[in-house]
Amino acid sequence: MITMLLGVVAEGRYDVVGDVEDSFVSGAVSPEERPSLGRWMREPLWYEWDAIMVTSLDRITRNQTHWEMFADKR
Repeated sequence: MITMLLGVVAEGRYDVVGDVEDSFVSGAVSPEERPSLGRWMREPLWYEWDAIMVTSLDRITRNQTHWEMFADKR
């Protein structure tokens, strides 16, 4: 998956404005409360990106309520 993400960036289809790794954070923690991802989920960085690429959807959240709040916010 990482190879695919790096491939679309290399093709110039996307610009990377940042990257995060919260690999040791529970999926029960809301995206806004995560140490690395959280800063991109709040102002002012919230408006600095148009898309988010993840290796797996559950890397954003495993909680349906958190997912709906994220989707509604965008």
